Amino acid sequence: MKKTKNILLASIGLALLSCSNDDESVYDNVLSNTSWHQIYTDVPTSTIDEEQFVPPQDILGRLQSESRTEQETDTINKSFAKTGEYLLSFGTDENCQLKDVHRIKGTYQLATYEVKISHYPNQTYREDVGNGYTTEITVKDDSLTLRQFYGDNIVRADTIYLGENNEVRTKVRTLNVSEPLEYDFEEKSETYHMTYVRTGNKVELSGDKHLIGFINADYSKIDFDEIGSLGRE
Repeated sequence: MKKTKNILLASIGLALLSCSNDDESVYDNVLSNTSWHQIYTDVPTSTIDEEQFVPPQDILGRLQSESRTEQETDTINKSFAKTGEYLLSFGTDENCQLKDVHRIKGTYQLATYEVKISHYPNQTYREDVGNGYTTEITVKDDSLTLRQFYGDNIVRADTIYLGENNEVRTKVRTLNVSEPLEYDFEEKSETYHMTYVRTGNKVELSGDKHLIGFINADYSKIDFDEIGSLGRE
């Protein structure tokens, strides 16, 4: 009976020791109960104002058209940048989470133009250009088709988009450009849940994101390839 009691006490002792070791294995004396953060700004991006392609005037000038003038306003000189903050927090076990709170800000201007709108009704224009060659220009269904014949044989054919309702819009002059105006989009927040393993100064996070970072010598900063450096709070 005494022997059985000793075996039982030894088993309990091993179990308690095992629990103690498990607790120690999930608690990290560098990262547990710590928070790290970084304030970032992405490189601003700008959008190029695109001009509508207009067929050459020597082609359009041969076609029947009707013109009118209007004013229109476009958004120009658009520039955007994303600003935000990463917050990386570790608990008392192997779990951690990364929170990304960000907002997009930017500027733009409004430009008002005088625009000439030329309407080209459906039509076909043919011209003998000599040496057996004939040029044919056809306007139909918002497109312009230019074909060149040698005798009855087509030697070249090109089709381009003319414009909705067979209309070509040409900016004649700029009437007004506003002062820079601001975009200010709603703030957004994303949270990524992960587990981590630290080996010396190397930290590997796995889960919603996979990140590998290195802690500096005085444990004040973690450098991640993907998201940059986070300082200890």
